Amino acid sequence: YGTAWKKEMTEKHVSDAIYAGFRFIDTACQPKHYNEPGVGAGWTTAAYELQLGRSDFFIQTKYTAYPGQDPKNVPYDHLAPLEEQVKTSLQVSLKNLKTNYLDSFVLHSPLDTLEDTMKVWRTMESFVDEGKVLRLGISNCYNMELFQSIYESARVKPSVLQNRFRAETNFDTEL
Repeated sequence: YGTAWKKEMTEKHVSDAIYAGFRFIDTACQPKHYNEPGVGAGWTTAAYELQLGRSDFFIQTKYTAYPGQDPKNVPYDHLAPLEEQVKTSLQVSLKNLKTNYLDSFVLHSPLDTLEDTMKVWRTMESFVDEGKVLRLGISNCYNMELFQSIYESARVKPSVLQNRFRAETNFDTEL
């Protein structure tokens, strides 16, 4: 269940989605477009009411680099080194989502350089080592050569590639 752009209705929509059978929840530590505290409240309330445990869910969130954040509402110190930004983002997400681990932690998009992207990735790999994250991924990575470079450089290989594609449909075509 994708949780972007739900704003103050996030908790209700997440809870409703769980009642409807959704068990995979996708969000991001990006207050500009996501309400992670609402996601945490929604899934935990529904889980309690339905007598479901944390292991019944797949919870995925993302680290979003500063250019993708609202400058007035950044969940970490954007002047800190990248490694600290990512660590803080994870801590905030775990608290917001009311869990002690994530099934998937995703880099919201590649950074400007492969070097910076890999700094973030190495920090994310440490979360897997610590047991705070089970798998890593990247989204909004449409350059196959870049994705292959990340994959080849990574110790913990990406197991998620989350890209959005829009199909152009022309419904005016005669049959």
